[in-house]
Amino acid sequence: MFEAGIIAAAIKKVMRRFRQAGATSPATAQSLPEIGLRRSMIFRRLLARGVVVHAGNDRYYLDEDAAKAFVEQLRVKGFVAGGIALVLFVIWWVVWR
Repeated sequence: MFEAGIIAAAIKKVMRRFRQAGATSPATAQSLPEIGLRRSMIFRRLLARGVVVHAGNDRYYLDEDAAKAFVEQLRVKGFVAGGIALVLFVIWWVVWR
């Protein structure tokens, strides 16, 4: 679960960098060095999910609608995983007490 928190923080950092650079539309797309990023695993994941969009000429921007949907999807997955862990703990506690 700790690793999931690290990945979520890295995703938020990448999104924040795009917002701070103002790269949030095709017209304001920028290169990764201008944004202060590199082609990391997190960047490639966001690109594959359509959260980050390639605008041509090695310029990229953050699709805000896709970013909101992606973050919500992560939040739901986190709640489900937490709920499952809680149920498993309760079952373990009832069986082994």
